[in-house]
Amino acid sequence: MKLKKLSYILIVVVLSAFLFLSFIVDTFNVDAGCLSSVLKKVSSPFVLAVGIVFAMLVGEVYYRFSTV
Repeated sequence: MKLKKLSYILIVVVLSAFLFLSFIVDTFNVDAGCLSSVLKKVSSPFVLAVGIVFAMLVGEVYYRFSTV
């Protein structure tokens, strides 16, 4: 259970950082160097899709209620 929680936190932090960097690059026209090609592909729908897929693969639906 701890590994799932740690991996979830890691994915959320990484995707949030990429979204924030993408916002900074688009808003202030900053050159991101080698990250610019990656940042162009990271968008809100992409992050949402990755989050949903991760939650479906790793998460447990209503864990507290299914331990009956």
